[in-house]
Amino acid sequence: MKKKLLSSLFITLVYLLPISVKSQVNYSFAASSGAYTANGGTSIIPSNNVDVWSSSTTIGFTFTYNCNTYTTFQANSSGFMTLGTSYASYTTSNPEAVIGWSTNSLSAPPVTNVPIIAPLWGGDKSGNTGMGIDATGNVNYSLTGVAPNRVLTIEWFKMDWNWNATSPSVSFQVKLFETTNKIEFVYDLINAAKYSAPNIASIGLADKTAPNYLSLNNSGVSPTASSTVMTNTIATSPVSGQIYSWTPSCGSITTGAVNPTTINLAGCAGTATATVAFTSSGMVAGNVYTAQLSDSSGSFASPINIGTLTSSAASGTMTVTIPAGMIAGTNYQIQIVSSNPAVTGSASASFTINTSCVQSISLGTITPGSFTLGSCAATATATVTFSSLGVISFGAGNIDSLFMSDETGSFVNEVYVGSLSTTATSGTITFTVPAGSPTGSLYQLQLISSNPNIESNLSSAFTITSSCVKPTITTGTLSASTYNLANCAATATGTVAFTTAGTYSAGNVYTAQLSDGTGSFANPTNIGTLTSTASSGTITFTIPAATQAGTNYLIRIVSSKPVETGSSSVSFTITATCVVTLCPTLTSIILNACNSGCNEGDGEVTLLNTLSYSISIAAIKGNTKIIQYYGSSAVYSNGTGAPNAYTGTLTAQAATTSALNAGTGCSGAFVEGFTAGTIPAGSTVMMVPNTFGSCESNYNFSNVCTGYKPIYVLYYETGAGSTTGQWNTSGNYANYQSGSNPKYIAFNLGIAGCGAQYFTYDAGQENSGNVDGQAITFSGNPSTTATSPVNAATYPYTSGCTLPTVLPVSLLDFTANKTTNNISLKWATVVENNNNYFEVEYSLDAVNFIPYTQVKGAGSSESRKDYTCAFTENIGNNTPYFRLKQVDFNGNFVYSNVIMLDNSSLNKSDLVAYYNTDKDKIVTRFNLDLPQLVNVSLYNVAGAKIQETSPILYSGGDNEILLNTPDKAGIYLLVYQAGDGLAIYKKIVVVK
Repeated sequence: MKKKLLSSLFITLVYLLPISVKSQVNYSFAASSGAYTANGGTSIIPSNNVDVWSSSTTIGFTFTYNCNTYTTFQANSSGFMTLGTSYASYTTSNPEAVIGWSTNSLSAPPVTNVPIIAPLWGGDKSGNTGMGIDATGNVNYSLTGVAPNRVLTIEWFKMDWNWNATSPSVSFQVKLFETTNKIEFVYDLINAAKYSAPNIASIGLADKTAPNYLSLNNSGVSPTASSTVMTNTIATSPVSGQIYSWTPSCGSITTGAVNPTTINLAGCAGTATATVAFTSSGMVAGNVYTAQLSDSSGSFASPINIGTLTSSAASGTMTVTIPAGMIAGTNYQIQIVSSNPAVTGSASASFTINTSCVQSISLGTITPGSFTLGSCAATATATVTFSSLGVISFGAGNIDSLFMSDETGSFVNEVYVGSLSTTATSGTITFTVPAGSPTGSLYQLQLISSNPNIESNLSSAFTITSSCVKPTITTGTLSASTYNLANCAATATGTVAFTTAGTYSAGNVYTAQLSDGTGSFANPTNIGTLTSTASSGTITFTIPAATQAGTNYLIRIVSSKPVETGSSSVSFTITATCVVTLCPTLTSIILNACNSGCNEGDGEVTLLNTLSYSISIAAIKGNTKIIQYYGSSAVYSNGTGAPNAYTGTLTAQAATTSALNAGTGCSGAFVEGFTAGTIPAGSTVMMVPNTFGSCESNYNFSNVCTGYKPIYVLYYETGAGSTTGQWNTSGNYANYQSGSNPKYIAFNLGIAGCGAQYFTYDAGQENSGNVDGQAITFSGNPSTTATSPVNAATYPYTSGCTLPTVLPVSLLDFTANKTTNNISLKWATVVENNNNYFEVEYSLDAVNFIPYTQVKGAGSSESRKDYTCAFTENIGNNTPYFRLKQVDFNGNFVYSNVIMLDNSSLNKSDLVAYYNTDKDKIVTRFNLDLPQLVNVSLYNVAGAKIQETSPILYSGGDNEILLNTPDKAGIYLLVYQAGDGLAIYKKIVVVK
């Protein structure tokens, strides 16, 4: 019979007194079953030991136990462990008599203020039995997983419940989970016959001043945890695979009313006091409540502490001080946080801070005061000092960016020259005078901070003397004053002369660009190129087919190395007899309906765009085979079988249309096509069965509100099956089918001048999980040839049951850009129907909009129209938001999407895009003021995205991206996105 090793020398206990005292153990308990896996970790107590402590061991992460944090643990061979304390191993012959741990009492442990985790804390009544480590066992630990989801496992491996036993009876583990701070006890019953009375144990948790515990009443499959009845006489082990889980639940804080709700700060040095109420739970002695103030947008990313209260009370009112230097705003909030336990409370209701202080940044001394650049490649390094007024501090992550004017002092084409990441209110910024800066004595600097966004004053003027001549381009004489396009396929050629000044690098390309008919270069068309570094030349150009007639066309020349934009030519005329019309076409299909509680076919959606055509409802009511679906290529290609026709009789469904509008959250998003009479050109149309009302609540239509025109809904009669020529309630379009399974669609609205169009998609490419909301969009221009249908551009995706996004066709562009003296608003339309005027509205919070001015519309038009508006309202340092209210002659109106002042560094005037026939690539070149993430997307005229580049960080200056060329010739739209700035659109024609 073996004998365990007992300690023989008593050493005093040492433990760390915590700061606070908990009032309860805040855990919920659950029992479950699973599998036991031996740990095999690092041994911390060897075999043949009783009543022995391990050394203090690092957990490996910060673990929160009962709302307090710990980084170390110690295990005891009697089947329990502690956190954050430090005990020495005992060597007395009978340590239990001195220490008292053998009582295994969770309600009255021998030492107070000690956290106890007890998976199977074995005590004894006779003094000579209890829990011990078998000769083949140990206590070990391991750390597994990666942050922030690591798990510490402490294992009591092969334990003798009666320490005089000859073989083990049980193994068990404690698992501590990072982040969730959950605790698990896991058991492995080895031999039930190896434990017997008088052996006893307790299972549970304890913490701080007694009585403060959760104790299990037994070791069965469904015990209960009690905070009032402590059980330390459990005599049987849990079964193998038994799991006891403990999930933490700390305190809570609800931040209440702020009084007053409007706070006024007098001047830049003025402060103000206010009060904020709160309620809480779970706070303990020594707790400190701290009130934190958000920024003016309500964000707590960099909160400001404005008051404290030492209390553990469950409610109270704090007096707070609003500091000087806060900017005015209506969305400030306060949150209360506690220290013991550490809890972040909810945010208060928004309140207003008014101030008469004008925050500003002043630029000081520039060193040196003048610069000499000896060549076109030379730069110069300098510094400028800055200080601020009325700014309490700059927020975390603030970046002060420095910009330089041109030689005339103009910031229209300002250049980024340096930055400093700092929260300081004064300092020095190092900047670089760019190579190629021309000679001038009126250069100035301006600094712009990011958090908050404040523009400095302009610095004093300084001089740059340069031997480099700034490149300029002067566009000269055209070969004719009028160019005629005889028909829709005809082009016209001509020449344009130009002269330059300055130096151009090898590989430079001069490009001739054509304006629109109003003389605007907002979306120029490249019509000719010349690779040259010469100071003069002549470019032969070709005016594209289908260009609209106009008398105010202009041509300008741009270069690529460096990127420079030349002057405009004199106005000239283009005469044309061609009017470009685009027939309505399918854009996308939701073919795996969101059909919870309804039939599959009732929830399928087909989307189309009317493009250049206005659709008369009376003209299409009789067409009952608008969409014909072919399940196989054989049926489609040789007509040997009848296709499924899915349209039937057009009906009115006013109640469903009302429900759709209610679901969007914006007024007038959907219009019932049956009663509309005419659907205007450029409109989006949604075709659904007349039973769609049973499915519409499954969809999220909120994204419809971001579009400019409403969506017209056509409801078609459903039938018992596809052979009736009506919508099929059991499903119209094929979902996932394994392998390659092409499906074909013929689409024909029956409009004069527009024949059938053909489309295909591969059901084998769909998501095999048949997830609801899957959709396809179609790429390329509409095909009128059955043997070359338009392919699906994107295959089904899980869209959250929202409509597939389609670019608006009516409102092509809407931008806001900063100029020297104002903000320039620009927008363009490709289709207008009964348009009286646009009302420009602005806002400082993107919620409350103020009318600014009206711009006259074009009435009804099917050609591009460009509009501009100069915004000169004094709004201080606030960031403005804009939207357009389009009002027709009947007084009806709709709103555009909301845009904000464009902070992109992408220079729209420097965008160059053209189809390179030799490389069979679309070449796009652009210039950035500073390094920024840029991605480019390519769309067809139906609004379907057919290609997109990944966002890549491009350097400041000239850059180039090559895109794959679409399969079909036609008109495409390039969409540029630089950083968080506004998207920029550019049209391109691909000729094959």
